[in-house]
Amino acid sequence: MIGSGVVGLTSARELQRRGFDVTIYAASLPPDTTSNMSLAGWTPTSGLAQFDQRTPMNDVVNFGGKVVVRPESVVVNCTGLGSKALFGDPQLVPLKGQRVILVPQPEITYGTSGGSRSAASEPGVGIHMMPRLDGIALGGTSERDVWTMDVNEKERLRVVNGHIELFTSMGTHT
Repeated sequence: MIGSGVVGLTSARELQRRGFDVTIYAASLPPDTTSNMSLAGWTPTSGLAQFDQRTPMNDVVNFGGKVVVRPESVVVNCTGLGSKALFGDPQLVPLKGQRVILVPQPEITYGTSGGSRSAASEPGVGIHMMPRLDGIALGGTSERDVWTMDVNEKERLRVVNGHIELFTSMGTHT
């Protein structure tokens, strides 16, 4: 497997579930992958690992996977944006996402999707929230052909304010 982002790790687990031995070759590991910076949703569903140790990388390793930090020739390509340079594909462009992480709140056991008005001219895709062990992830950005990993402050504020608006609208009604 080339790549240790959400697609590489999910593909590795799916291959393991089908009896394949897996080795991941990656230039970087989570949390230093592109998908780790977005709200890419890896949802462990195997039910075979301890819940408090359930991360994509731990799940792959706990089921016998190996991780090698160096390039290698393998079968499955999960290089993400690295594919542009690797294969000389000029049509590959990123859709930059970013997330806001709130402090962990174990009592929050639900997610949200949508609920925000978004002008057609704005790059966002509607807000969403996903509770995780390391905090509550808020997202809803999608900027075409933006290669920077820098935080877009305007988008951060749009996502945060959209969630404030959403939850305020659910206030007590009498």
